[in-house]
Formats: sequence, C-alpha cells, structure tokens
Amino acid sequence: MKIHFSWTISTSLSMQLESEIMIASTKGMNCCHTISVQEAQFNKVDPKLKNFADIVSYKPIPDLSPPWTLTPKWDIEPKGDIVIGVDADVMVWNQKLVIEKAEECLRTKKICGTIGYAEPFPLSEWKRLFEKYNMEENFNYKYNNTKTLSPFYINNGVVMMPSEMLGAFRSSYKKWLLELNKTHKNLYYLCQVANTFAIKECKFPVEAMPDVFNYTEIDNPDLSNLNNVIFLHYNKTREEIRRKGINGITNLKIKKKILRLFDHNLTMI
Repeated sequence: MKIHFSWTISTSLSMQLESEIMIASTKGMNCCHTISVQEAQFNKVDPKLKNFADIVSYKPIPDLSPPWTLTPKWDIEPKGDIVIGVDADVMVWNQKLVIEKAEECLRTKKICGTIGYAEPFPLSEWKRLFEKYNMEENFNYKYNNTKTLSPFYINNGVVMMPSEMLGAFRSSYKKWLLELNKTHKNLYYLCQVANTFAIKECKFPVEAMPDVFNYTEIDNPDLSNLNNVIFLHYNKTREEIRRKGINGITNLKIKKKILRLFDHNLTMI
C-alpha cells in the first residue's frame, strides 16, 4: 500500500520549512507528496523542495472568499492507494499507526477524519441547509470536547480516503464550495462545510477518528496526550517556527522530535 500525502502552502520560507518537517516525518514510509502553490507564486518556491515532492500550481476560483476556502490539495492525480490531505502544519508522529489506519481505510472504503473542534454555525443553520437541499441528516456526532450535536463535519487538518473515491469527492466538493459561497461568502470554515455536503452527496461511508489522528496544540495546550499522538497538528509551535525557526520551539518534546527527523541539521534542503 502506498500513501499519497497532499497539502497547500504559500511561498513563505516558514511554510516551506513546515513542508520539510512533514516530508521528513514520513521518511521510510511507502509514500509520495504533492504540494500545491498558487500559480502567481509558483516561481518563488525553493527549487530544492522539488527534490522531495511534486510541486504543482493552481489558480484560485474566482469570487471565492476568503481565499483559504479553496483547498487545491484535492486537485491531484493520486499516485497511491490512499490519499491523505493535510494542513501544512501537520506532521506524522507515529508512522506505524498511520500505516495501520490507512490500510484499514483502504479495506473499509471510508472517508476518515476528526470532527471539528468548533461549530461553523448553530445547529439550526445546519438543519436549515440540509432541509433546503433535501438531504436527511441525523446529527450523530459531537464537536470534539463539547456536547453540541454535529453532522459529519471534519477538520481539514487530516482527511484520508481511498484514491478511487477522490474524483467523485473532488467534483462534488467544488460544486458545494461554489453553492455555499452564494449565501455564506465570508464563512471562515466554508471549505469544511463543503466537505460535509460533498461526502453526504456522494454517499460515502465515513468514520470519525479520535483526536489523536489530528491532535491540535491550540485545543490541547498542555499536550498531555502527546505520547499517544498519531498526527500532530502543531498550530501553536508553527507560530514559534515562523518567528524564530526550529530553534524557537519551546515545547522540548516537539523540538527534539523535529531535530531528530533532520539528524540535528536545521534544514533538509
């Protein structure tokens, strides 16, 4: 089984370093990587990064606002059995358990993700939208760390699916982005809401994974469960890296892990 990891970056040096961290965290796995960069910024990517990943350009969809609502990480031709879309500030923390979950995902043919930590809008708006589009929804999930009911609304930080599902999902996802943008143009998490409706429309089986598959620093500030983490979403450490580089990381476990990935060199390119 081969895994295809895909994510989107700007051309800032810090986001390129985050890409290096992600790639380094998968060293030894049977996998490949695609990094998407906006067409106008494509020539600003460090060419050495191309030694470790396919770098592809994309054009923003007109009238989609804000710009992060488009996630071009799905605009790939899969080169593996499983596609895992991640945020740039995500790294593999436990390779063995990632591989085991990917194998299970391939076997069961499900879309797997962790339920979002915060609701994009009230439950009443979810119900209104499902009714508007004539879709049934039982709201069988709850936002992480809350008791609030949710549909299968997943965080974009880590989403995995069998490659054979990607084409149908991508087409439906883009359609829902444009449709929902008509009435929710400035919704910060529009892309994640589009995920929900695309998966529903495609009638794909789903699985809500525990938060260790997308363990975010912002929602777990004490990092008490770090030993059990499978994917680390280091959205707090990211800001430290962007200000001061790897040497600016204050969490010693994370810093030690990253330095070990690079054999104590601060860059791989």
